[in-house]
Amino acid sequence: MKKLLYLFTIASAIVVTSCSDDDDNIPGEFNGETKVYQLESRSNGDIKGTATVVENADGTATLNLKLEGTSTGSHPAHIHANSAAESGDIIVDLTPVDGVTGESTTIISTRKDGTKISFDQILELDGYINVHQSSSDLGTLIAQGDIGVNELVGESKEYILNSVVVPTRPNGRVADIRGHL
Repeated sequence: MKKLLYLFTIASAIVVTSCSDDDDNIPGEFNGETKVYQLESRSNGDIKGTATVVENADGTATLNLKLEGTSTGSHPAHIHANSAAESGDIIVDLTPVDGVTGESTTIISTRKDGTKISFDQILELDGYINVHQSSSDLGTLIAQGDIGVNELVGESKEYILNSVVVPTRPNGRVADIRGHL
């Protein structure tokens, strides 16, 4: 009985000493802050989804892509500089999207050039996400969405445009406005 109590005491000590506060900054351990961006279809109208950025306890980020309408295969994904309308170089390579599940998860702590990037910096990034058809067909985008400061938030402004009169000659032809009329 003493041997059994002794073994139980040692086992309890091992369990207690293995549970420490050193685990507070493990990459991929979520901190609770999240931001969701919409990804819209590009070449295939059936594909759409979201990119969810989650803050990890150590300040890095986990980016989860979830697409609907994908099929078999692997779909490379990247974060690019600038807005989707402007296009730009790849900043971060993401884990390819699994075509069967439509999902991808990437822990992000550095840019492609090796510089560190945090969750907060991703939220302030001048960037966008591209998801491609395949590694052999990077020119075909299946989903895309602006992120960071480029996110469209639904706010709009209307401007009144006035008509412009183009001078015409008596014969109905447009006058050459570079010179005399």
